[in-house]
Amino acid sequence: MLNSNCRVCGSNKVNIFFKKENCFFWYGPENEYLKKNLHPKQMDVSMYLCLNCGFIGLVVNEQLKKIAQMFYSSPTSIPGTTHGQNSNYSIKLTKDFFDNYNKLLHNCIPDSVLEIGCQSGYLLHRFELMGTKTVIGIEPGNIEPYKDEKGEKVDVRRGCLSREIVDKSDFDLIICLFVLEHVEDVNSFLSIVYELLSKKGKLLLSVPNEFFALRDGNIGLLNMQHFNYFTPDSLINLLKKNGLNVLDSISTRASGLYILAEKNNEKFNDVAIANDKLEKYQDMVKSYSSLVEININKIKQLLHDPSNIIGLYGVNCSLPNIFSWISELNERKVYIFDSDSLKWDKYFSGVPNKIYPPQKMNLANKVVIVPYRLQEEIYSFLLEKKYSTLEIIKLYD
Repeated sequence: MLNSNCRVCGSNKVNIFFKKENCFFWYGPENEYLKKNLHPKQMDVSMYLCLNCGFIGLVVNEQLKKIAQMFYSSPTSIPGTTHGQNSNYSIKLTKDFFDNYNKLLHNCIPDSVLEIGCQSGYLLHRFELMGTKTVIGIEPGNIEPYKDEKGEKVDVRRGCLSREIVDKSDFDLIICLFVLEHVEDVNSFLSIVYELLSKKGKLLLSVPNEFFALRDGNIGLLNMQHFNYFTPDSLINLLKKNGLNVLDSISTRASGLYILAEKNNEKFNDVAIANDKLEKYQDMVKSYSSLVEININKIKQLLHDPSNIIGLYGVNCSLPNIFSWISELNERKVYIFDSDSLKWDKYFSGVPNKIYPPQKMNLANKVVIVPYRLQEEIYSFLLEKKYSTLEIIKLYD
């Protein structure tokens, strides 16, 4: 048991289910400022399950909070590949967002939109083109706001969500894409969201869907930028606690969990999860550690044959975990590949080798697909290339 309380419901019925030593704090593209100033880069981490509300979280100590704050406020804290039109991947992300938006909101054009964690504000620009009158973005990263064809910038305010940074309330729609997993005090965060929404205003929220990741032993589940690991049940509980009624959702392994919620007049303090659901989560977290070891051993087995020239495909937070937890990889030449042209010839934190495009995959003879959520999509993409002397390996069954 953990000697502290759940960050969501305050219960002391919390159970540590996963521990790892010397985990690397993933901070994306390598840069001299963070390479020099972010310390320590490796630390021991633990994850817990709340036996009351079903919330799953990282044990957040003062050291981790200090490092995370330093990362988000650093002058080189720039988001990775995001929505936009700069690469095939960023274009795809934009299309995927609006596909999900239209499924959940049926082409609705809100009068006012606030996006929390908006990066450059490209999605807000798209809303302006649709006819939205007021758009405001909040972004902690040091990134230049998007300019339209007239050279006018989107209203992006640098910082984290607070009542001080937004001088308007009554937003028809608040968008929060893959942000809530980074927030330590989720109740305070959602309390501000609640205050900023108009009566019957809506929140469009997305987070990684960790139900699948826990079930299948995703090596990349542990990401020290992520303080919270949501399942559909735990997220719905959290929103209900903070006065947000879930209207609809989309839940997939690849795209994560999208939730459409509406402001409600009532908040609920009792968020205990049903016993049958809690038992399901207890069974999943019990098996998670052993599944991670099974997946790590798949890569280790490739190292036993000296004739194997190993490649890892896909740059994300799984890579630092793989290099941290498989020390033998540091004794071999390992090639890293990715289809995103913005990553080519660059180095990423916790990854010792530069990134190559798929056209260079003949440098290896065994390539393991690393990203869990996009495994099937990447596998199909690589099969189309018809590499005759290359074995493409799925890391997850």
